Order: sequence, then C-alpha cells, then structure tokens
Amino acid sequence: MSDLAFDMLTELPGVRPAPYFARASWVAIGPDAPLGEDDVQAYIVEAHRLIAARLTRTLRAELALDEFIAAGPRRS
Repeated sequence: MSDLAFDMLTELPGVRPAPYFARASWVAIGPDAPLGEDDVQAYIVEAHRLIAARLTRTLRAELALDEFIAAGPRRS
C-alpha cells in the first residue's frame, strides 16, 4: 500500500495503523469503519498481489501466481 493510501485510510473513522505493523503500512479496520465488504475484499486482494509480486520467479511459478500478479488491481 502506498503511503498516500495508508494516510487516506487512517483518516477514516474506525481505521487505524495496525499495532506492530504500521511501519509496513498495514491498517486495522474496526467494525465501525465506513468500508463495505467489497472494499475490504479489494484491499486484501491487492495486498496479496503486491506480496506475490515480490516473490522469486520460481516460487511464483510453483504457486501459480503469475496470472494473478499480471491481472493487476480490479476496478469496478
């Protein structure tokens, strides 16, 4: 997640920097956050894609993640 996205998310009520993981731009989303289930799911999918992109080519191929990474973020 970019610093801009992290800053924007943490400005929302119910969203705060995640304990111990804020330095990696992780956030904790509380039940009172104005994010819908689809929004949270989209953030999770993008986080997985970003992590998978940092794996070695061999490991990505072994886990069959190349197509997932190439797909990029899904926009509605």
